[in-house]
Amino acid sequence: MSNLLIIFSKMIKLTDLLKEIQNGKKAIIMAGSAAVGKGTFIRGIQSKYPQAKSLNPDDFYNAKLKEKGVSLDLKTAFKTDRENAAKAGQAMGSARGEYEEEIKSSLGNPILIFDITSNAYDTVIKLKNKLEENGYEVMMVYLFAPLNTVLDRNDKRFEKSKGEDRSLYPPIVVDTWKGVVKNFDDYQNLFGNNFISIVTDNTPMSSSFDDLKKKYIEPYAVEEKIINLPKDVEDDFNEKIKSLGPLNPFEIEKLKEKALQFYTKNNEFMPLNRKGRSNGFVENLATIKKQSEIRKNENEEFLKLLEPNNPTIQNIIKNSKTKDEVLGKINTFLG
Repeated sequence: MSNLLIIFSKMIKLTDLLKEIQNGKKAIIMAGSAAVGKGTFIRGIQSKYPQAKSLNPDDFYNAKLKEKGVSLDLKTAFKTDRENAAKAGQAMGSARGEYEEEIKSSLGNPILIFDITSNAYDTVIKLKNKLEENGYEVMMVYLFAPLNTVLDRNDKRFEKSKGEDRSLYPPIVVDTWKGVVKNFDDYQNLFGNNFISIVTDNTPMSSSFDDLKKKYIEPYAVEEKIINLPKDVEDDFNEKIKSLGPLNPFEIEKLKEKALQFYTKNNEFMPLNRKGRSNGFVENLATIKKQSEIRKNENEEFLKLLEPNNPTIQNIIKNSKTKDEVLGKINTFLG
């Protein structure tokens, strides 16, 4: 064998070795709604694998909230002071950038654990692809609990932790729960054999969202901001909407927003029909009606999830494993 072939052969073996080392890196995405119990599971994993690094965007978000003087009790913060919502949004933007930088700097770690809600399917795909591009094998552990359970845990979280842990504005808890439940089948297909799920609480599912709203949502509800139009704009508004047919409260308020924005920007009334490049009442209403229909359909789908023996929920429960089975699969995955 020539020297060139010997060198080439050694290069191939070295490449295979490097791939083997690189492919030894593991990442676990913990998927579940707020207050489902992801943190408890992660602490259990880290007790056995102390080299595992947990990455949670909430760590950065909480720090930014404190910097801006916003209480971690977000379930009451927005009602107490409307400006807290804007401050929380700014904090989220800053925290997201720092979290992304932390991910980049952590990619050499042999074990990464991501503590995220995973209600946004596209975000999870991007994260999975990024990890695999950097040599990680990726697993998902999916955690489920009834909506009434996570709302109750969220309601008590801030006080129970003596102000150290964050409670969320309850509608956000509902939204993350809906998103994660909806994505179950997609995640199961995406991760294949590297997917496992667990039910973290066996409390019966509440079938009455009205009861949940009264107990967990309405006490912290922020009053909708009423849009007050200048007198002349309001007179023009009331006259023009007469030709639009019956409108529901959502459509009226959204049209008011558009009319006020148009007047503020152009110092003239919004036209009934499109004028030049500017939409009028008719065009804006068409868009608003589509939004209204989407809201209606989403609400109907959500309420179905709370019905007894809902097939989506039953599918999650049927395919979930015991705590020991989940820990066993994690141990096998991490080696």
